Amino acid sequence: MRVRAAGRNLILFFLCLVFAGFSVLAQSVDQIASQTGLDQDLVGVLDINAGGSELAIIVVYINERAFQSGISKNPNLYHRLFPYVGQNALYINPTVEQVVSYSAFSPSQFSVEQSGKATFYPTATDWVEITPGFLGGSFQVNPGGASYGSGSEGILVVGDRIDPAQPFWVVYQGQRVYFEISQTVAGPLTAVTPTSVPTTVPPREQIETPPLADVTDLEEILLQGDLSVGIVAELLSVDPRLVGSFIHTAGDDELRFLFVRLEEAVRTGTLSPELLSRIDPYVGANAVMVWIVTSTGAPFSIYNLLLERPHGDGITHELFYGDNVIDLTEGFASLNYVYPGQLQAAILLLPSSVNVHEPFTMKYGLGRATFLPFSTP
Repeated sequence: MRVRAAGRNLILFFLCLVFAGFSVLAQSVDQIASQTGLDQDLVGVLDINAGGSELAIIVVYINERAFQSGISKNPNLYHRLFPYVGQNALYINPTVEQVVSYSAFSPSQFSVEQSGKATFYPTATDWVEITPGFLGGSFQVNPGGASYGSGSEGILVVGDRIDPAQPFWVVYQGQRVYFEISQTVAGPLTAVTPTSVPTTVPPREQIETPPLADVTDLEEILLQGDLSVGIVAELLSVDPRLVGSFIHTAGDDELRFLFVRLEEAVRTGTLSPELLSRIDPYVGANAVMVWIVTSTGAPFSIYNLLLERPHGDGITHELFYGDNVIDLTEGFASLNYVYPGQLQAAILLLPSSVNVHEPFTMKYGLGRATFLPFSTP
C-alpha cells in the first residue's frame, strides 16, 4: 500500500527510531523496506483518516529477520522488541504530521484475520506499551524533530491465534494490510551495544579448555540421544530441578540446549573435577551453566537467549550480554554459528532479582526450559 504524498514525513518516526535521525522520506512499503533494511514481507502500512488528520500506521512483524535491518543500529528499540521473537508479535507505530500529545488513534480498533481461524480482537492484555500511554492514544514528538510530527509505539502479541506460515491480515478501522511471512531462516544476527550493561560479580573469566571432556556419555546424549531432564539429571547425579533442556529447530537446523543451575548440589554430582574447578566461583552465585551442541550446524546468537519470569501481573524478559556471560568455551559470547559436533558452553549470571524461590524460564526461539523453585523458603 502506498502512503499518500501528504503523509510522507510520517514514516520518519519509525526511521528516526531505527537510524537515530536518518532523514529519508519514504512513500511505499518498498521504499520503507529499502531504507530500513527490513524484508518487504515483514512490513506494512495502514493509511487512515483519523478525526480529519492523516494517520499512517507502520506494522512490522517481529521475527529474527527483522533484527538484520536498521533496528540493529538502535539498541533501545532492539532490546525492547527482541523478547517478542517467536510470539507472533507486531510492532505498531502510528504517526501524524502534527505535533500532538494525543491522537484519535485507538489500539482497541485493531483486529487480525486469517483464513480458517477466528478473527482476533485484542484486548489491553495483548498489548505492550513502548510509549507511555500508547493504549490511551498518547503521542510524542518525532525523534527527528517537531517538523516531522509525532507518533507512538506499541507491541501487539498475537500468540497462537494465527499460524505465521499462512497469510494473514492486520485490520484497523476497515483498512487492511496483507502479510505473507516468508519462512526463510535468518542468518547470524548483528550484535548491538546496549545503552547500559548490568555488571555482576565475580568478574569475567575466559576459559580456553572445553568442558565435558571426561563426560562422554553426556556428550553422546546431547548429540543424538534422549535429552529428557530426568535422564540428564540421573547421569549428572543432581536434583532434576537444577536441570533444563530443549531442542531448537529452524528449517533443517537444530540446536540442543542443556542448562544446569549452579547450586551447591552440583558439587556432589558427576561433573569432572576440571569442570567443577572452572565453575566453582559461580556455584551458589545465582548462575546457570548452558551447553549447546548441534549435529547439523546452526546459527546462534547470545541475543536470542532470554530469561523469562513473572513480574507483577505480567511477564518480563531479560537478555544476557557483557559481564553476565562467562565463557567456558572460547568466544561463546560472540558466537554466530555452531558447527556440527562442536560443544559450546558458558555460565550465565542471572539478575539479582531471580532467586531459588521463584520460577523462571530460559528461552531460545520457541524452545523453553522452566526452572521451578529449588528449595522451600
